[in-house]
Amino acid sequence: MILTQPRIVSQHEAYRPLLELLNDVLVKPKEIAARYSYTEVHLANLRKNNRGWPFIKLDSGGVRYRLSEIIAAEVQNTAGPLTVDRVCLALAACKELSTEHRAIAQRHIRAAFETVPNPK
Repeated sequence: MILTQPRIVSQHEAYRPLLELLNDVLVKPKEIAARYSYTEVHLANLRKNNRGWPFIKLDSGGVRYRLSEIIAAEVQNTAGPLTVDRVCLALAACKELSTEHRAIAQRHIRAAFETVPNPK
């Protein structure tokens, strides 16, 4: 099971508002299955074995996942931690942004996550 608040969130407060905003957004298993190329049966097996994402069992018998949990899992990422360099690399890959806008966004990200205060 994933943590409801991955380590990266506690290290960088910038993620907290997004996860809090999405906390009440619920996602159907069908949508999760489509996103990760799983079957709904596979998701049911994960739930049965207490693996995968935390879920909510509805009174009607249906199941929903909190979108904030899904995003937290993607931010946590089993392939490694989310770093400033990885975020900047992702921004560089955004074809919709002009070169100037990419540079502005990258500078903003680097400044927002700077851990060492700038001596003056």
